[in-house]
Amino acid sequence: MLETCPKKRMVIGITCLAVVTFFVLIVESRWTIEERKAKQYIVENNTTCGLTEDWIVVKKCHPCTDFEIASKNPSACVHTHNKEILRCKSGETVIRSCISAAWIDQRRFWIFECSITANIKMTGKLYIEIHTNRSNGDATDKQVSIESYVALYVYEFCDKPSSIELNFVEHNEDSRTDDFPLMLNIDQFQYKQIKLDRDNHEVSDLKMPMFVKESTSIAGLCAVCREIVSEYCGEKNRQELLGFKGSCLLAPAECSIWTKFCEIDIIDAFKTIQKMSFENDGALNNELVIPYAFSRFETHMSQPVRIHNIYKLARDKANGLTELPGSNELDKGDGQLKKSKVFIKSSVPIKDLNIDHHFAEGCFITLADVILYACYSLCFTQMSAINKLRETIPLTFNWFENVTKKDEAFKTTFESILLLTPKKDSEENPNISYTKEETENCSLYKSDPKRYKPRDRIYTKQDCVEESLEQFSRLNISATSETGKHFNEVDLDCDAMFFDSYPEVGDLPEKRIVRKKQQLENLANAVISIAKKGDRIVDFCSGSGHLGIILAAMLPKCHIIFLENKAISLKRARDRAEKLNLKNCSFYQSNLDYFIGKFDVGTSLHACGTATDIVIWQCIRNRAKFVCCPCCYGSVTSMPHISYPRSKTFNTIMDEKKYLYIAHAADQAHNAEKTECNREKSVQGQYCMDIIDTDRKLMAEEAGYNVILTRLQPEDCTPKNRLLLGII
Repeated sequence: MLETCPKKRMVIGITCLAVVTFFVLIVESRWTIEERKAKQYIVENNTTCGLTEDWIVVKKCHPCTDFEIASKNPSACVHTHNKEILRCKSGETVIRSCISAAWIDQRRFWIFECSITANIKMTGKLYIEIHTNRSNGDATDKQVSIESYVALYVYEFCDKPSSIELNFVEHNEDSRTDDFPLMLNIDQFQYKQIKLDRDNHEVSDLKMPMFVKESTSIAGLCAVCREIVSEYCGEKNRQELLGFKGSCLLAPAECSIWTKFCEIDIIDAFKTIQKMSFENDGALNNELVIPYAFSRFETHMSQPVRIHNIYKLARDKANGLTELPGSNELDKGDGQLKKSKVFIKSSVPIKDLNIDHHFAEGCFITLADVILYACYSLCFTQMSAINKLRETIPLTFNWFENVTKKDEAFKTTFESILLLTPKKDSEENPNISYTKEETENCSLYKSDPKRYKPRDRIYTKQDCVEESLEQFSRLNISATSETGKHFNEVDLDCDAMFFDSYPEVGDLPEKRIVRKKQQLENLANAVISIAKKGDRIVDFCSGSGHLGIILAAMLPKCHIIFLENKAISLKRARDRAEKLNLKNCSFYQSNLDYFIGKFDVGTSLHACGTATDIVIWQCIRNRAKFVCCPCCYGSVTSMPHISYPRSKTFNTIMDEKKYLYIAHAADQAHNAEKTECNREKSVQGQYCMDIIDTDRKLMAEEAGYNVILTRLQPEDCTPKNRLLLGII
């Protein structure tokens, strides 16, 4: 019934229900006997005047502070989290617990109702980067990047959710990073336009497009598009685009091949096409190589479908119980509809199940189809000889047509938001042709078994490690972390003050809790030793916020930024900070590379592999101090802006392959005192950790930093116990 009810009537009905609820509450409060004396709890040992003598109320019942509740001092705050101050006839002043006064409950109720009303009206803000094209003298021409166009495409496809406020942020011409901007049909949108202000950190700290919701800023194309879809509440069920359990494109691009393809690779493909089109414009004889991402997607579409419960879906399709293309027709015998029952065993290979890749993720349209359709539509308008392109990537064109037929909104949305001049199909030039590069015969899913090729992996063979260590010895550099400088001298007394920032709330064993506290105290003390009043401190890879919350509490005059790419972890951090009433915090759901803001101190505790090097790179870019405890040395991987070895000194004697041998051996570092561990391997692993971190130390020193390489104390608080502290 609800799905057939018009949206306007539903809104009117909900509004009337809310008015009636408010009226009932007001009437009920009038009839309540306000003079009734509430129960008090006398909890202080010396608080006797409440029972044996007269007293007066000095301060009425009011809430205890978060610190008083956490520290259980005064003890009157334990029972009800509210306290009342009395003065006895004898002159003694005492504190007792009390039940919250009616006005406090009423105030909280109305604050809650007002906040709910505000959230119903507007729950999120979408920020889109735009530039004004002044080349033709018309200041109304607005240009957007390809990433911003895709976000706007999803926004338009979801019928412009009313709960989202659209903001166009005008950037200066000198800040443009896109060589081929797209002309936006600005009249299609209702929006607010603001100028980029570097002091407005909500707007300037993260790359756009960006989404802000519930005091959390979200960057990354796929994450932003997921938020837009989740806000949709129209007649069409667009939230189905999020797929099974809402997991479509949920994993960050840093750890998901599929998300990276939809967020980065396909965007780069369009930029390649734009460049190729610009460079070959007017050429009469060309053999063009299509972008590598096009070849990968074509191969992906040729692979067996990989979805949840695929055997049930195959049985339903075979028995005509689903709307999937190719389902068995119902037999019309004796005027009755009959189904031919088909049984399919789970032992049947997936490739023989007759489940085809009609859409990007299998049999159903998802958010991935929306993003890819937006990009491919744009690419096809900029390419010549489309019929010849179809011959090169036929499966991609089949997918494109399936999506267009499934929902006409795909095509109408594309036609409405951009002002484009399509390229003419140059069939008059028969010499134009397309070729594609060879790709791995596997899908774009990380879990595809075909992707596992042991022969292509680098193993830590001992002779290779020894050869690499011998090369390092030629530098005549001392690689040691035994400097005698430690940061565990100050006891932060976190148990009494900030216990909720620690992992006791989970099911960790006691020994692990103790070790975690020791790690946090080392990092927190190191940051406190170099931070100053007014600093912006970024807790990179913050996880659930254990370190950041301690810093926010210990450094109230500093601003702490929690940067984490997993939404559920960041939500835990935000909830804990709100519970402790910490006001000096910001929360960013983003990959490390999408953070472009200014800051003074960067820190990370066990940022895995390359993440530690990105953190240090971010700090050097900002000339900021850093405190890093690395982890997962064997996971380091070269990136466009991160290469190995890191320092110029190491690059003079060692290539990347030899360097990775040492990095892999560093992950063999264990507690050498444990009998179950190979002592020789553990000692070697400890030495290899020092070598990798010495390379990082030298790289920072080459950039003008003074760097300390030391160890956490006690050293057995974690096998990965190295600490890098850099100041400038």
